[in-house]
Order: sequence, then structure tokens, then C-alpha cells
Amino acid sequence: MTITISTVISAIKRHLSIIGKRLYNKEGKNMFSDITLSSAEDTQILTQYINASAQDIESVLKQLVTGSVYGNTIAITIRNTRGDTDFETRTKDLAESYITLNSVGEYLSMFHTDIAKKYQRDAQQRLEMLISYVFYKKPPTI
Repeated sequence: MTITISTVISAIKRHLSIIGKRLYNKEGKNMFSDITLSSAEDTQILTQYINASAQDIESVLKQLVTGSVYGNTIAITIRNTRGDTDFETRTKDLAESYITLNSVGEYLSMFHTDIAKKYQRDAQQRLEMLISYVFYKKPPTI
């Protein structure tokens, strides 16, 4: 599976933008500028969160990971023991979702722990779905 960092950064920014547009402090002031990242911050900090999230995936699937490469894209090769023809697409979708949600949660945990918890729970659920999907084996047909 190959995940493009810029695609994930765009998804993270969309999440943060949506949160920022709708979040107000106790004085009624919109928190958009407090939640969103400046262009100087976004690539560096988000890339760190994205890489750490991908390493989480590598760690939990280590029995089936046969290789990985990190750069402008993240390529993690996972052995398909399921026999599914859509294995690559499904694992990429689940992994990308986990990486996005986990990165948003990690960023928000610095300043807005209450909001971060929702993203961290959702990220954990996606990671568990990925693990279940990758390790599930269909019973043999009779």
C-alpha cells in the first residue's frame, strides 16, 4: 500500500478547518486560528505525526510486513494472506483513515484534549479494523 503524505495532510487540514469553523471559546470568539495550522507549521509537524502513525501500523502488523519506505509517500508492503483481490485498496483505505484520525488527535491533544479524545478513539477503532481485516483468514471451502 502506498500513501501520499500530501493527500493525508489535506485530509488533516480539512478536519481541523471544520473543527475551527465551529468551535467557540467561553467569550464567544471563534477558535479557527487557534485550531488550524499556519503554512509554516503544517508540513513539518503533520509529517511527523503521519510518519509516527504509519510506524504504529507497521508495528502492529509486523508479522505480515515485508518492507517499508518513507519519503513523500509511505509504502508499506503487507503480505495478503486473505486472498482478497481488493486487499490493497481496503488496507490502504483503513490505514489512511487511521493515519489521518490519529494525526488530528495527536495535534489536538496539545491544546484541546477534550476534542482530541474523540479523534483518538476513532483512530483506535480504525487501527483495530485494519488489524482484524489483515489477520482474518477465510475458512477453507468444503
